[in-house]
Amino acid sequence: MKTRKTIEIQFVKDEINKALASTLNTDHKEALCTLIEIILLKKGIYNGFMFLDNEKTEILTNGYFSRKYF
Repeated sequence: MKTRKTIEIQFVKDEINKALASTLNTDHKEALCTLIEIILLKKGIYNGFMFLDNEKTEILTNGYFSRKYF
């Protein structure tokens, strides 16, 4: 019998938050934002996010996707 392997959502969220604070390009950050939002909304635990730099929040820029999810 195969055992089911799962991963904690908090771990995924923490790892994505680290990646969003890094120097990834905008396309990668956008994909990670989409992924974590889908996961959190599907599980009913979406608590919003904050921009890492409120001076750099122009839509679809790297700063716009530099965030921390709660």
